[in-house]
Amino acid sequence: MHMKNIIAAVDFSAVSANAARYAVKLAEFYKCNLWLYHAYQLPVTATEIGYPFVNAAELENRANFQMEELVKELFIIPKEPVNVSSKIDLEDFEGGLLSFCDRIKADMLVMGISGKTGLQKILPGSNTIYAIQHLPYPVLVVPPEASFSAYWKIGLAVDYKNPVSTHVTDFVNSITTAFMASLYIINVDWKDEHHTDADREQQTLLRQHLTTNNVHFRSLLSEDVATAIHEFADEEKIELLITLPRKHNFLERLFGSSHTPGLLQQTTTPVLCILE
Repeated sequence: MHMKNIIAAVDFSAVSANAARYAVKLAEFYKCNLWLYHAYQLPVTATEIGYPFVNAAELENRANFQMEELVKELFIIPKEPVNVSSKIDLEDFEGGLLSFCDRIKADMLVMGISGKTGLQKILPGSNTIYAIQHLPYPVLVVPPEASFSAYWKIGLAVDYKNPVSTHVTDFVNSITTAFMASLYIINVDWKDEHHTDADREQQTLLRQHLTTNNVHFRSLLSEDVATAIHEFADEEKIELLITLPRKHNFLERLFGSSHTPGLLQQTTTPVLCILE
């Protein structure tokens, strides 16, 4: 697959600006277009006489100014020129972003892990979680301090009870080929069922569909999926982690709930989420 269009969704917070800087370097590597997308809505809070505190023109002017400043910053980052375009919508984020991704035919969506609240964690209902759960596009989640570098080691977190689709293996193959990277297949289990016939069958199928010869299978015994994956990625110096969120309970284990820290709250490694 040839990468043509990467979209970075921004809200002009520090973490989304960093994700945009990451995205422009990724676009430089792939020699593809980068689109910056921002959606805003009129505030519902009004004064006693019924007028919003900030009118539509002020919001539009502010968004345009912030977008122009970000584009200027991104323009000077890559060594090779990257075509950077922008789109600002007076629209709800979810519907606006989906429509824009469909129109541009996005190959990948890049986002930071927190919004204007400044909380360094994923919150239920946040824009990033919504995109991961609902958008039929790969979502690359960039931690606050991450900077782009070539991927020499890529991790793919799998659950052998859910076979990996050819859609996913094709996408993984395109990335490992582009970067000539080693691939680590990571399975976490807390019932020590790694070596069942079904697991071995899934490993065989994966080997058949993966084009890289440099593939390694790793089985981790832990009840805490997120921590196990995070520690493995940290120890092995994985530069990109790919996850396949399918079900709500898996998302909770992987990304955390209000009580449990998740992978995206712990990791300094970019996480690519591919919804199957």
